[in-house]
Amino acid sequence: MDWCSIDASVVAELSSERQGWTDQLTMVLENLRHDIEREDAEFPIIAQIKQKMGELRVYFEPPSGDPFRFSALQQQIDRISKTCESCGNAARKQNIQFYVTTLCCWCYNRELKRRSEYTAENGPVDPAFDIAERFPDLVNPTTASLRPSIGVGWFNMLAQRLRQMETILEPRVSSLV
Repeated sequence: MDWCSIDASVVAELSSERQGWTDQLTMVLENLRHDIEREDAEFPIIAQIKQKMGELRVYFEPPSGDPFRFSALQQQIDRISKTCESCGNAARKQNIQFYVTTLCCWCYNRELKRRSEYTAENGPVDPAFDIAERFPDLVNPTTASLRPSIGVGWFNMLAQRLRQMETILEPRVSSLV
């Protein structure tokens, strides 16, 4: 950690993709630097800054004799962990293809779309499933349409279940004919 170039150091550790966290952490560390310089105290040794399991982790060794300032620093880091890594909005931990990250709903949907491009091999291209159309024997004849309202992450699971239903129903339907 270069205390003369905090912004560059934080971006180098976290990457520019986590702009929400880098901006906030840079501001917190700049304030800490000004306080330490004003009091002519020792700087902490910051060994590593990273994202792990959706949380911002700053591994630092505080100088002896000033526990209050650095417990306040840890509280600020914990507060930053509850904001979106990308934009800094209020956020919560999200799981995208087994990768835990902290994103707001807008950044989550953008990241989910970026990571999951659906093709015929890994999921349905058209998310407009109509169960009444595909399985007319399973629904009431007066039902015109039955389209589930689901998020992108559920497409694969729903497609898999529908394929299972088709394999179960095929032998029964063919035996009736």
